[in-house]
Amino acid sequence: MSGDVTTADDLVQKNVLPSNRELHTACRNFGRRSKTFSNICDMICKQVMDTAEYIVDAWASYCIEDCHSNETISVVFVVITADMSKIIHLKDYKYHLISQNTFSSESEIVLTRELSDETHDISRDRDTLEELRKCIAHHADDLLEKHSNINVILPSFKKSKGFYSDNHSIVDEPCIALYILVKGYIPINEDPFPQELDGFKVDVLEGKFETYNGGPNDFHERLKMGLAIHANILDSNKNLLGGTLGGFVNHPVYKMCGITCAHVVCSSEEMNSIKFCGIKDGLDKPVFQPVNDESAPFGRVVRAVYKPGDESSSGMEAVLFHIQERHPEDGSFPMAFNDIQAGFDKSRPLTYDSGVVCEASAIRPRTEVYKYGMATGITRGSFALQGAVVRKERMEGNRHSFGYSLKNQLVVLQIGVEPFAEPGDSGALVLIDGGHHDSVAIGIVEGGIQGRVFVTPICDILRAFGCSDIKMYQFNILKNGPLLIDSRVDIDDSESMDVND
Repeated sequence: MSGDVTTADDLVQKNVLPSNRELHTACRNFGRRSKTFSNICDMICKQVMDTAEYIVDAWASYCIEDCHSNETISVVFVVITADMSKIIHLKDYKYHLISQNTFSSESEIVLTRELSDETHDISRDRDTLEELRKCIAHHADDLLEKHSNINVILPSFKKSKGFYSDNHSIVDEPCIALYILVKGYIPINEDPFPQELDGFKVDVLEGKFETYNGGPNDFHERLKMGLAIHANILDSNKNLLGGTLGGFVNHPVYKMCGITCAHVVCSSEEMNSIKFCGIKDGLDKPVFQPVNDESAPFGRVVRAVYKPGDESSSGMEAVLFHIQERHPEDGSFPMAFNDIQAGFDKSRPLTYDSGVVCEASAIRPRTEVYKYGMATGITRGSFALQGAVVRKERMEGNRHSFGYSLKNQLVVLQIGVEPFAEPGDSGALVLIDGGHHDSVAIGIVEGGIQGRVFVTPICDILRAFGCSDIKMYQFNILKNGPLLIDSRVDIDDSESMDVND
């Protein structure tokens, strides 16, 4: 066997491709989990990707059907392409060709049913919701380590059965939903997903988690929540990437600050260093508004945090930037193209002056939420569940290299046909109606997947930043104009909500 390994390794070093028959012989001789066989498959995938720029990714897999028989597995190369009209040549290997960011309709059907079916009030199942959340948080690390193709882990009360059969149905059943890029193909050195976790069935759906950076904007003399900001981070096409200024904080050390997602203003190298440190001070990089090459800096990043989260706390990746110029005057937002559609106008503008925040555990399912994002303006959504796990790849096209994962994220579903958030909205503050306290903050937009947006709880972010008072910046509005002070607000709220003031 050692001689066979040496020969195989020599052929890999020389980039000599085996035939399909030789590939399967190597799989039987060395084992699909072996380093030697992995090297052979990686060599084939690399050569596949090098053949054309429109091939985005490739990896070796075996079909789920092989798990239900005693037959030797059949190696299938999953190839993701940006142009399905192009013909690819893979010697005599078996391959499954799919279009980039194109998924089956199964998850959309589940989402539509979840949005339209009002016969099941999930708010009555608080104990089950908590069991689902704890189950996901407990198993998330193990699932992400063993299964490289998981993008999102969600609690769900709708399970899809038999999608590729004539008897497809959506049933009311608490379950754990796993979102992956392509269903039915298992990475060659991994095992199938478990069929259930702690008594909850597992549902596998297609989809990809995306962060929401990018988009247009306008210049403002005074900073406002919802504005487009950037920190000279470029995408693969050398275009500036931006995100949304989430909100303002009166930090005990840095005083007037703003917050947003770390991925909005940090490079991949900086994100890795933040991930390594957990909390990183001294980045001292400028933040600009608006998103263009001529914009001037208004502040500097002073603190960044990354925490994956656990069974009792939420994961987060966020930054705190000290505002040095163009200080905000009040808790207003920029004019939005869709404010009237969202239920706001000049007589009832969207404002957030109070600085009041709400713990995630106090938000009831189906509570209506809204946000102002630099890309989509004002949109409304419905709070679904807490407990989602998301994972972001460090580099597009490199599926084995993951940047970070976050547990215990809030899930927001869109209301109506317009998406709740899109690229450019990362970092946007998510709010609920606070009655006479105007808006109440619950979190910031992290990213999303096909109709669902994931929100990091704001209270956990404030605690991680070392804010002594768990609240955002309070603007006291006087008759003669705004007075920027940070005082406490008396709460007289009849709602049974754990609100921090």
